[in-house]
Amino acid sequence: MINYVWIGLVVLAIGYGAWLDVSKVPTTTTPAPLVIGDLQDKSIEYSFGEGRRQEIPVGVTVPKPAKDTPSKLAIKVRGDNSGHRLQGVFTTEAGDVFYGDASGTLGAGDAWVDASIDLATLTPAPENPTAKSSYPMTLTAIAVIRKANSEPTSGTFQVDDVNLIFPEKSKVGDSVKAPNWMGVLTHSATSWAEKAIELAISLIGVIMFWLGLMRVAEQAGLVQLLARMLRPIMKFLFPDIPPDGEAMGAIVMNVAANMLGLGNAATPLGLKAMAELQAINEHKEYASNAQCMLLAINTSSVTIITPSIIGYRAAAGSVELMKFWPIMLAATLCSTFFAVLACKILERLPIFKIPLPPQMRETDTTAEAKS
Repeated sequence: MINYVWIGLVVLAIGYGAWLDVSKVPTTTTPAPLVIGDLQDKSIEYSFGEGRRQEIPVGVTVPKPAKDTPSKLAIKVRGDNSGHRLQGVFTTEAGDVFYGDASGTLGAGDAWVDASIDLATLTPAPENPTAKSSYPMTLTAIAVIRKANSEPTSGTFQVDDVNLIFPEKSKVGDSVKAPNWMGVLTHSATSWAEKAIELAISLIGVIMFWLGLMRVAEQAGLVQLLARMLRPIMKFLFPDIPPDGEAMGAIVMNVAANMLGLGNAATPLGLKAMAELQAINEHKEYASNAQCMLLAINTSSVTIITPSIIGYRAAAGSVELMKFWPIMLAATLCSTFFAVLACKILERLPIFKIPLPPQMRETDTTAEAKS
């Protein structure tokens, strides 16, 4: 039965992932550039003299985006064949200065070209290296940086519009992009399968290590030691079960295995414990209080070591694998406490009491009639 459950979960997960991809229309859009400064074919003169850099004031405000975050700032330029580089000088509202190198050089040609500046890679000024860029900001100047061993040291170039360029938007991820839904579905299945394999491979080493360590602990008698420590608590939780019977032994071993994260060992022990409890259950058609308590404890499951979570964190590149442990322990203790409390309260309510067998009910009815 458990195999069918696992197969169902796998099919459900793959179907859900594929639906997420296919339900999005496989189209891409490129938002139009936003003109934020019209310099109207402005002619800029520069002269380095003895220096290698000159800043020409501009004063164009880069606004805070309403929806889409821009990726580049494009300045239309017409070069003078000098080969010099351009750089944008930005200032935030806080007064922090940032620099962004423009693509290309001041080459020759009568056509306008975009000298693009990547806004994601702006570099803070050396006097404040930890500054963070933010919108709105101002393109305060365009700096001309002299080409090494270049002549002449002065010249003129032209600039025009200053545009914000937005990245292409796709309604599906690049890994599943296709011209139609069938292609998206095919790519989606391949993509999800690849992710599953990568995750499984990345978890194998860590989980094998912890499961092997716990197996050594089991063979060394740690589970049995923990079981002996738990026996007094189990007597309180299961007062109707013989303390030295096979049912109590299986219950104690099941809880101890769960606490050490030995899921493969805990499952057969739990099934054996439930079978033993059913064997001593006087009302076979109803779950006994002990069976309900065992189910609640296994569902909430106090866990001390969790190889799976440690493996997930290791696969994600965490450098503090056990940082989650105090929170996890507090959560599992609380869940188990309230599970036990709920069982203890509900088993005392009349609505949950196990009804008497038919022959005993007839005997009680006859006795009441005679009285």
